[in-house]
Amino acid sequence: MEPSRLDEIIEGVLRRRPGLRKELSHREVFSRWERIAGKALARHVAPLEFRGHTLLLGARGSAWAQELEAFREEILQRAAQEVGVGVVREIRVRVVGDLPGRKAEEGPSATNSSDADGSRPGPRRRDDRSAEEILAEIRRAHQRRKESRRAAGWPRCTDCGERFPPELTPDCAPEQPVCPTCLRKDLQRRETLVIRLVEELPWMGTQELHRESGLDEDQCRQLRGERMEFWRARIRDSIARVDSGREILGDYRKRIMQLLMAETGAARPRTGRTDVEHICGTDAARLFFDGGAGEER
Repeated sequence: MEPSRLDEIIEGVLRRRPGLRKELSHREVFSRWERIAGKALARHVAPLEFRGHTLLLGARGSAWAQELEAFREEILQRAAQEVGVGVVREIRVRVVGDLPGRKAEEGPSATNSSDADGSRPGPRRRDDRSAEEILAEIRRAHQRRKESRRAAGWPRCTDCGERFPPELTPDCAPEQPVCPTCLRKDLQRRETLVIRLVEELPWMGTQELHRESGLDEDQCRQLRGERMEFWRARIRDSIARVDSGREILGDYRKRIMQLLMAETGAARPRTGRTDVEHICGTDAARLFFDGGAGEER
């Protein structure tokens, strides 16, 4: 089979199973962890699991957990470089007794601490270095990487000041380079702003959200649609609760009003029974005008 044909088949499978691409990306992080974290750090810190785009790491002791904080942004950048931007958006660290799939580090054995006749200590192995020595080596390696990046002409992020491979953000303006981590934080900030605007000002349309947040119109439309679906779900839940004799959700009137404002694009929409039925449905209109048992005032 020709390579191009094989690529098409693989891409077709990934399109039909979107979760598979995500799973493969996560597996790549685990398999490339030593390249992402560096050999020294990877001996004492290892990935445990993914929770969405957050990678949970296990650190062998609190000292290594603290040391990881110094390399947090670099690990995010290396992960983006190794497995793609956006796969790992956040890192959380947990202190564990030992890393999964690895034996606990043992101290020097009798054969390491003395010669065969037991008369004198033997040479110290590299694995027997103290934690302070290992940490010092990691810091020196980190400094060497920083110097090599500067010499290679890597741009310095205008937000955080760290250097990063320019190919990771090819669309950035050369005079104002921004690293993937800062781009991710800016995107999250804009998304949060759009969600807050939709929640507080439901009548705002996609173009208005775009102007206020600077986020792409398609992204604004998607976030707005997701929020409206959340309101519909709350309304459906309230209806189901009333029908089953349970306590109604306290925010049902607010969710109906938000949906009315969003669908009509008006800050003060018409709220006649027919208007509510037309947009939210008969059951929602019954709920809106008649209420239900256990309504919170």
